[in-house]
Amino acid sequence: MKNNSLSKINFTYHVFSPKAWREKSQTAEMQQAFQTWLKVWTDTYKGRDFEVKAEEFIRHDLICAVMADGEAAAVHCYSFFDLESKPDVSTKYFQFFSPTFIEKMKEKDIHTVMSMEYLTVNEKYRSSQIGFSLGRALIQLGVRLFEDSPGHAIVAPARKDVKVHEMAYDCGFTCIEGDVIQRGFACDMIAYFKGDHKNVSDPFLSRICDRLWDQRVISDSIREHVSAPAIVIPIRRAV
Repeated sequence: MKNNSLSKINFTYHVFSPKAWREKSQTAEMQQAFQTWLKVWTDTYKGRDFEVKAEEFIRHDLICAVMADGEAAAVHCYSFFDLESKPDVSTKYFQFFSPTFIEKMKEKDIHTVMSMEYLTVNEKYRSSQIGFSLGRALIQLGVRLFEDSPGHAIVAPARKDVKVHEMAYDCGFTCIEGDVIQRGFACDMIAYFKGDHKNVSDPFLSRICDRLWDQRVISDSIREHVSAPAIVIPIRRAV
């Protein structure tokens, strides 16, 4: 049942770097994003052979968060890697990907990739509560961010139990290897190639994505790469 108290929410889309620790402009948002991320993923991995730690949050190049009246409603994490760099492909993240996956990227002349990791939605802001999918919105926004980057492809494991793979395919992702078990979850190993973006078919969600993107809030440390005015976007779901 939808929570009517959430019928009017001020949403903002924030992009910042957790590595810019001296920057104070978005400290509150980063703290909230971390708290939401930690709770969701601690619960997700409970009883499984993996413990989520703060290092998994702060290692990323970019953190994107949809804020709702001062609370992190959804979070997504991105990092850039050079497939020709031995240190990059030796990181823990690339343990997800088989040599076959990497070779398929190189065959397509893909060198720089952006990861999409830890798609996180606060349980208070799931689609059953607010009437639309913030997870789907974050993937769409992440693709737009990537299109403005120097990367050649996005690579990610996409969980099938919560339909992340379906959300990704709706955005233009391609399955490179299917039904791979990662940390106890069945995943498709997917990639998005520059220019393959598919527009949102749902007009309401499309409008939300457009407004969040057009009025995104950018951390000073990455403003040279992505820029936009920092203002609040009121979005009201259909009741």
